[in-house]
Amino acid sequence: MYYGIPSIDAHPDLVYRLNAIFNSKLALYMAFMFSSGLGWDRRLIEVGDWQQIRLPKSILNEDAAWTEVLQLEQWLRENWQPEPSPSLTDEIFGVEYRLDQAVFRLYELSEQEKILVEDTLQYNLTPLIYRKQNLDTLDAFSEPTPDDLAAYAERMCLQLDGILRYNNFRLIPKVYIFQEASPLCICQFTQKEGIERGVINRVNIHGLEKALSLLSPALRMEISDHLSIQRNLRIYDGQSFWIIKPSEKRLWSETAALIDADAVVREHMEASSFG
Repeated sequence: MYYGIPSIDAHPDLVYRLNAIFNSKLALYMAFMFSSGLGWDRRLIEVGDWQQIRLPKSILNEDAAWTEVLQLEQWLRENWQPEPSPSLTDEIFGVEYRLDQAVFRLYELSEQEKILVEDTLQYNLTPLIYRKQNLDTLDAFSEPTPDDLAAYAERMCLQLDGILRYNNFRLIPKVYIFQEASPLCICQFTQKEGIERGVINRVNIHGLEKALSLLSPALRMEISDHLSIQRNLRIYDGQSFWIIKPSEKRLWSETAALIDADAVVREHMEASSFG
């Protein structure tokens, strides 16, 4: 979707800069996070939501970083169509992606912050907006692919290896792939000394799906009437640990990996303090 801003002829450069920001994923992320109703009670972005969006410090500067942003904004303004041809659709998606990356740079976001923005929109806002649909049709609740699990494992290793490398350790990840549908997915991480980080091991495993089907209901805990939570398993054994969670893509995103990495560090620190 592309938004336009009706304006007078005064300060056209500022209007184009604002238009570029408002058409970025980062603006939608901020509107969602700062709003009390967007995604929950309504799908429309109102004036108050736009006013909550924080502008980059360089908004009034003649910064070279704005050159690319303004060029991309101009292309979208002149070429975006509600029902484009397949070839134009691909080109629009490409320009929108480049605009998002350019806006991320304006705000000087870290790699982790970019991941958080992308995943929040895909796995939090979108399911809220389309929550009246069948959940099985939403990407956030679909079964993660082996590539999704590999990306999760890769992000987990990148996050924890930053700590482990001071003692010359690295994590070796292993992703388990089942032949039949399973309600749970499993990733294993093993700490090794003095090695370079290699490829992610993908292990095909047979016959475990039935056992996981029996385990899955036990992870659900009722808090009160009509309210329950789905717990995740983190199992520690010597130099290895396993993460077992429901087979939903939103739970195996890169943002989920960042959250789980924090949990692993916290649990190790708590265990050390009581040890």
